[in-house]
Amino acid sequence: MRRTTILNAKQVKRTSFSEAEQLFTKHCKLKNLSSQTMRYYAEDLKYFHACVPVQYVDEVSQDAFENFIVLELDAGKKITSLNSRIRGLRVFFKFCAERE
Repeated sequence: MRRTTILNAKQVKRTSFSEAEQLFTKHCKLKNLSSQTMRYYAEDLKYFHACVPVQYVDEVSQDAFENFIVLELDAGKKITSLNSRIRGLRVFFKFCAERE
């Protein structure tokens, strides 16, 4: 049996949630976003991470995100508050997806 070797295999480095947060904050500073906007993003990320305790960004699945939404609705959060939180999280996860 012949042994094959895979050359130039792309190694994937998993990004921790806190590392992704730091990179995102740096990205926001480079885009010259206001401190209010950056605080809004930071609060959304902190809240999401408390509700969905994952270590790596790639562990956040659609199912986990939907469970977060259901948890918020069951807690009695208003739709407008939830939509606002989702808007902030969308920016973060889009940033993470583009960095891959």
